[in-house]
Amino acid sequence: MRRFHFKLEAVRKLKEQREQDALREMAAAQRALQAEKDRKKNLLSTLHESFERREKFGKIAMTSTVIQIEENFIVGIKQGLVACDGAILRATRAVEKTMAHYLACRQQRRMMDELRDRAFEKFKDESRKREAKQADDLNIMWARIDKGAA
Repeated sequence: MRRFHFKLEAVRKLKEQREQDALREMAAAQRALQAEKDRKKNLLSTLHESFERREKFGKIAMTSTVIQIEENFIVGIKQGLVACDGAILRATRAVEKTMAHYLACRQQRRMMDELRDRAFEKFKDESRKREAKQADDLNIMWARIDKGAA
């Protein structure tokens, strides 16, 4: 019996490889997004600590220079948060873009798998027909031999 050979196997493997590459790109984009979210969380924590320090300044005698430095630090943290929000937005868009690319690649790979499955079903049908024909031919041959021997 012949073995099944899908004539578009090279294309199917290429589509599968592209899907894996797109999945890796999407994972990298998600890691970048998570890193930006973690960065924002750290900045918020630092801002909260800075606010607590500033509140303590009213209870402890501090020079105006120290207070001004703390205020400048808070302003810098707030600017960092604004920049971080922009980075999160860009990272979110990158994740959405890579996810759309991944889904398109997955759809193409599934299409190739469907074509492969259809070709395999056709191969099995042809094999069954060929085996049935061979069995019929063999029965006819034995019938002729039996007829000639009788």
